[in-house]
Amino acid sequence: MTQIFSAMAMLAFGCGLSVAGFCVPPLGEVSDSVLLIFAQCLIYAGSALGIDYYVTMKIKEKFDYERHKENNSPL
Repeated sequence: MTQIFSAMAMLAFGCGLSVAGFCVPPLGEVSDSVLLIFAQCLIYAGSALGIDYYVTMKIKEKFDYERHKENNSPL
């Protein structure tokens, strides 16, 4: 759950920083450093959500395997 909240917070921070980049001089131009930080925010959020999804699917596979093993039924 912490991973999801931190990923959402990082996405909000990255989007807010990108919007703020348009509001400071020179207006309408986002500097490379802002784009770099935004890209890192996206990478972090993607990895955090990806790890959460991967672990959830592996746990589900393990429970399914154990349930089928107990019932002596084929997968």
